[in-house]
Amino acid sequence: MFTNNITHTITAQTEEADMIIKIRLNDECKNGHEDFSITGIMYKKGKPKTHKYYLAGGCIHEKILKARPDLKIFVRLHLSDADGIPMHATSNMFYHLKNGFSKTPVTDATFKDEFCEYYRIKPEEFKYLSYAESETHFFILFTQTDILTNWKQEAIEATQLIEQMTGKRFKSSATRSNLVRPKPEEIAKELENIKNGYYSPAATQERKEKETEKHLLKMTEEAVKECASIMTELEIKQGLYKLGGERFEKNVIFYNHDHTLKFNWMGNVLTENEIKLIKDCLELPAGVTYK
Repeated sequence: MFTNNITHTITAQTEEADMIIKIRLNDECKNGHEDFSITGIMYKKGKPKTHKYYLAGGCIHEKILKARPDLKIFVRLHLSDADGIPMHATSNMFYHLKNGFSKTPVTDATFKDEFCEYYRIKPEEFKYLSYAESETHFFILFTQTDILTNWKQEAIEATQLIEQMTGKRFKSSATRSNLVRPKPEEIAKELENIKNGYYSPAATQERKEKETEKHLLKMTEEAVKECASIMTELEIKQGLYKLGGERFEKNVIFYNHDHTLKFNWMGNVLTENEIKLIKDCLELPAGVTYK
């Protein structure tokens, strides 16, 4: 008899703890497809399994593997669907490929190995996918590899193992997949780009050079704008100091985001007559007004 809901509980021990390991292949999350999951709970060794002796729990995969290294396949497939596809597979893969992991930037020497381990792919597949310039382009390159086939094979092996553990037979009733395909028109557009040489080495290099030029120009424009703002503020402060020394300079503030001046921003120090003097005598740079 087949089922789409298989769960299995294992007890194990380490030097310091007793452990309860829970493995499942089902749609516990009610998301339309069955997922693999392996979690654990650790209690102080030899003590009752109560809150008082609780040590750790959840995705304690390193501790689980220390006690039961034979369960590594379930750790590798944790939260992958019954076809072995990780959550939000291609979109997450593309994001991490371009942005790195939270503690491992793409420039880190270990990034490639960590990426391959996390997504269960080969180094040559990583190299091939690294040419992707958009999420849809990544999807197209992804489907040209053996990754889906290898994921599926690993899932079959894990399914057979949990079937042996429980004596149950698994049959999926999934209505969804972790693999989300781009819209047909998006794929068609990228295929046309590929056909027209948009991703050729020469075209790619030209885009990189233009993007670099654009970014450098933006940096220059921002620096010029910042310098102009600094010089405007300097001109105002010098004018204030000439009118009334530090008393005027320290009690009038220049807001460079909207080019305005505000009196007594730290408290009512300047008198109305002093403020009138500033307004009558201080020559404001172009574009500067009073709040």
